[in-house]
Amino acid sequence: DHFRQMEPLSALIVAFTQFCNGIIKEDADKLYRTKIAIQEKVGSASAFLVNVIPSLCQIIQIPTTETVDVSGMEAQHMLKYVFQLFVRAIATPSQPLVLFLDDLQWADPLSLDLIESLVSDTESKSLLFIGSYRDNEVDDRHPLAVKLRNIES
Repeated sequence: DHFRQMEPLSALIVAFTQFCNGIIKEDADKLYRTKIAIQEKVGSASAFLVNVIPSLCQIIQIPTTETVDVSGMEAQHMLKYVFQLFVRAIATPSQPLVLFLDDLQWADPLSLDLIESLVSDTESKSLLFIGSYRDNEVDDRHPLAVKLRNIES
């Protein structure tokens, strides 16, 4: 959504919130397996993640009131790392994850950094990312074009 462009990570947060909401509606066994997988892979960094994706607390049962004291570049690095761990936990060979995001020409820089981090993660083999954008709105200097070149190289 072009109007939500100014909200960093908005499309990714919506996508992962929808994923979490879907898991919450699954049977108790799948919910439990997902909880254990996230706890094992993400561990105590889950507290950081539930502040970004509040519905995740219904799966892993960590209150959103726990805070993690990081800021600036440290927070961005932590965000990328924790999201990589999260995707490794939820995207498995038996349960691959397809993430589709539209209108990437409007994505904020932090979202593009996170997407690059997720698709470049060599330890995550069960994530399929599909992104679309309007090529008439993206020239060679556009942040998306720069990220695409980084990913391709």
